[in-house]
Amino acid sequence: MDFEFDEFFWIAEETFPVWAGFSTSEEQFGEIDPKKRALGTVQVLFAPEGRGEQSLDQNELALIKAFEDFHVEQAQAVLNGLFHGYPKICQEFEYAINGDPHWPKPPSINHKDDLCSIIQLHTIHIHQIERSGSPYVGYDFYCDWEEEHGLGVLMYKDRVVEIGDADSASTLCIVERDAGQN
Repeated sequence: MDFEFDEFFWIAEETFPVWAGFSTSEEQFGEIDPKKRALGTVQVLFAPEGRGEQSLDQNELALIKAFEDFHVEQAQAVLNGLFHGYPKICQEFEYAINGDPHWPKPPSINHKDDLCSIIQLHTIHIHQIERSGSPYVGYDFYCDWEEEHGLGVLMYKDRVVEIGDADSASTLCIVERDAGQN
């Protein structure tokens, strides 16, 4: 991946076939064209919090390479985690909106493959915190029922650390807590 510093983040745009075919929005969400999203093209941020503009060093490049090596397996673990956690996601969302009929409800799904039609990967966050050479990785999704806060999944290898709103994917203190650094 070719990362560039954009005043705030180290960012790349990359196509991951494993994320191809997921729902696309008619409107622009983020900086990537919805047609590219259908092909699995997403933004990738390295160290979404707590890092300056200095060039990526060898250890950080190794974390990016580690992600590239296991992203397909991790994607399947993300989808399994979302599918099994979906009833809780729906319950928490219903509680948050307090039954307000003006909010769209999360759609019903029966199989992991149904996620393809209701979520859209927006950004992958590769965190600078690692354990045993593997980075924590966050997945930030767009979903129709929660346009403002989105849906986020934080992973360590094939383990779901947290599922919540998009902040779950990018917040460094969640990573530090799980890694025992907080």
